[in-house]
Amino acid sequence: MAGVQSSVGGTILRASWWWARLGLMTTSRLRFIERLGAAAWLWKPQQLDLHGAVVIFRNDAVGALAALRKGSSAPALQESAARLNLLCAELRVEPYFLHAPGKALVDEGVDDASRSLAEGVSGAACSPKLRAEVHAIASRLGWRITVDAFASLCNRVVDRFFSEYAEPDAEAVDALSVTDWDRSVCPSCGSTHRETIFAFPPRALLRRFMSKAEEDEIRGIVIVPLSITAFYWRRLLDVALPLNGNNTPFVSVRNLKDALVEPRQFRGSSLAIFAVDFSLRGRRRSNGLSPPCGQEATHRARPPLGQPQDVEDRWRIHLSSRSRTN
Repeated sequence: MAGVQSSVGGTILRASWWWARLGLMTTSRLRFIERLGAAAWLWKPQQLDLHGAVVIFRNDAVGALAALRKGSSAPALQESAARLNLLCAELRVEPYFLHAPGKALVDEGVDDASRSLAEGVSGAACSPKLRAEVHAIASRLGWRITVDAFASLCNRVVDRFFSEYAEPDAEAVDALSVTDWDRSVCPSCGSTHRETIFAFPPRALLRRFMSKAEEDEIRGIVIVPLSITAFYWRRLLDVALPLNGNNTPFVSVRNLKDALVEPRQFRGSSLAIFAVDFSLRGRRRSNGLSPPCGQEATHRARPPLGQPQDVEDRWRIHLSSRSRTN
């Protein structure tokens, strides 16, 4: 059993149904979108005035949510996603397709019958043991991790995090759209501090991660697959800081059962933890940066939808997206 929850003007509508394991096959994604379209028709009998409303759909189907938001190269998937979006246009509502951990849906009673599947997609990517190791490495260097660049509410290693999908507590959506990973203005003291980021990027984003890390000249803790022939290996070694008295540039993690919550979802046999500072080989100046005030890692909520800061932020993301596609 899996489910979808939609919220319209404070009214919560829920629907659930049986299906195959989510996200592994196009047919299951298609089934999700078709049922979601059927659930959307529940709004009409409610006699709700939906004009101008924001409708939030939450589910743990990453593949289906991506198709709903961006379209799909699969004809059947694209057709069903277009049908649902046309329905939203007909009802004159603005849909938001948000990811939620399966466990969260179970806890909320939206998806009670998919407990076994929910356990497989919930929880942190890093186990408590690996998190402790990450923080210990940072502490030995005199650092304090300020932001988790690739995370969600359920697997962040610090309060501040960038998420793949829109989440209420996320400081930004899509880490690669954030203007600068190396520094930010602290809302507590108004000064600009240098960030110490934690990054465990998805394998598919490693090239883009390395490009932005080098461009922004970041400092932080980075976890990557242990592969000495990989394109990123030498580039990380060049900016790595020694992690012990033997000047070892990285820590290898070979027991993934202890390191990851779901080791079967990781393709590879080992991980490498680097402490890096790209500014060591960069040309960027540190002028204008203030020493830490103690609040640089405190959670920073996104401004409310429609506020001037929110509009400015969305415009910046839009321009950044256009520049990457041109």
